[in-house]
Amino acid sequence: MSRKVLNSPAVPRLPALNRAYSQVLAGVQAAFAGDPAAFQSAVAAMLQLRVQAVALMNIPSGFDDGSVATPTFEWAADGD
Repeated sequence: MSRKVLNSPAVPRLPALNRAYSQVLAGVQAAFAGDPAAFQSAVAAMLQLRVQAVALMNIPSGFDDGSVATPTFEWAADGD
């Protein structure tokens, strides 16, 4: 079950995290499509994604149940 809180202090961080996630997916796809150099940039993006996700998971979710925010893992097209 998915639930979102729009007033959570984590909400402004989600677009950057989703862009990082999308960069990982794009890099892995490019690597498997024949561009081995793209794999290195995908790994770097994975490491950055981890840093952003851990930071997000230290922010209260906005619900009154003690939960913390989590990544939404949504595709972010360029410019989103």
